[in-house]
Amino acid sequence: MEAAGTGRDTRHGAAGNERAYGVAVPERHDLVWLTAEGWNRFADREPGLMAIPGMALWPQEDFPVMVRRRQPADDAGRWPVAVALPAAFGRARLGFQIEARDVAAVSAPPSWLEAASSLPEPWRSRGEATGAMGAGIGLQPRVFGSAMWQHLTGMTFLRPASDLDLLWKVRGGPGAGELACRLASGLERLNRDPGPRLDGEVVLAGRGVQWRELLRGGADELLVKSVDEVMLMPVRQFLSAGAA
Repeated sequence: MEAAGTGRDTRHGAAGNERAYGVAVPERHDLVWLTAEGWNRFADREPGLMAIPGMALWPQEDFPVMVRRRQPADDAGRWPVAVALPAAFGRARLGFQIEARDVAAVSAPPSWLEAASSLPEPWRSRGEATGAMGAGIGLQPRVFGSAMWQHLTGMTFLRPASDLDLLWKVRGGPGAGELACRLASGLERLNRDPGPRLDGEVVLAGRGVQWRELLRGGADELLVKSVDEVMLMPVRQFLSAGAA
């Protein structure tokens, strides 16, 4: 099914991006597609949510939902997910839960290379420069936030003040922590140039931290997030996690 007005097939992510899944909840920011039956069950369970203007487009167009952090009131047996509605529907952010049996596919967020051609200037140029910097140290970002939703749906999410939110997954191994710090320094240098503000997270061993946190001189702890928790973690512990 094509996203409204885009002429692009958005089902199940780009080729080669889809992942197998099991009972465990995927990582934060992962994309999840529901089956038609799953959407029907969800609509029966949450008619109020489905009545929100714009929400009906998700089952109609087979748009994905995004895995979010679990909240204390969430049911441990369901997956915590969210959608963001576009400007035409008030930019609401809606968090809810789905059942594992209703999942058709799971994918990582789109890579910058996948999303670039569908994004307007100046975000495209900003992302190209950022992707080139990352490639120079062996990393490529994935897109989330407004840029991701605009790419996936073809609807307008970006506005003049919108940041470019990028997710950087640093592969574990010796030197992973040092690489994360080099990345943060490179992003800070790019943010001095004119253009949309760069924002986002660096992820090591399934835990994400806002990349600016890595540049805070003298900080002993970082605010670290995973799908199940948010916590303060010693800087050294976070940076050494990727080396395990």
